[in-house]
Amino acid sequence: MAAAFLLTVKGTPFIYYGEEIGMRNTNIKKEDIRDPLGKKFWPFFKGRDRARTPMQWSDEPEAGFTRGKPWLPVNTNHSKINVVTQKEDATSLYHHYETLIRHRRKYKALHQGEWIPFIKGDHNVIAYHRVFGDEKILVALNFSNKSRMIHLEKEGKGNLLYSTHRFTRKIMNSNKFILLPFECFIMEMA
Repeated sequence: MAAAFLLTVKGTPFIYYGEEIGMRNTNIKKEDIRDPLGKKFWPFFKGRDRARTPMQWSDEPEAGFTRGKPWLPVNTNHSKINVVTQKEDATSLYHHYETLIRHRRKYKALHQGEWIPFIKGDHNVIAYHRVFGDEKILVALNFSNKSRMIHLEKEGKGNLLYSTHRFTRKIMNSNKFILLPFECFIMEMA
């Protein structure tokens, strides 16, 4: 959901390497730290190296990043969290990013369009339109752990482009939508 927000609001999105597969920070032993600030302020500040471990390409030794010894230890979760594994799983975070980036490239409304908010955080829901010429995209995000109803001013006819929860493309035809907990959906308005 956070990725959908990042890739549908105005501005230049920045994706830190590994974010698209859900790489996590890892514990680094004091003797393995390379970050000067981590070395200087240990143990109060352990540095930035926890987020700088090698990219996890595969479940191979050293995460497929190198055949040698990397500058920082590879996260031990690389056997489960890696690019190869996620490419094989159609519901993986990698494929969510891939879909969102494809839509951002395809629809000018998502990368050049005007941003028009219509729900500004009521009950932890944010919803907005991105508009460019004849293109109008609705983005709705539920940042809560409860289902929320959103109401459009007029009937919302369109094609569901993306959802974190609904995996079938549907033609939508309503002015009320229930957003499931932590759901994001993106709809091309007719």
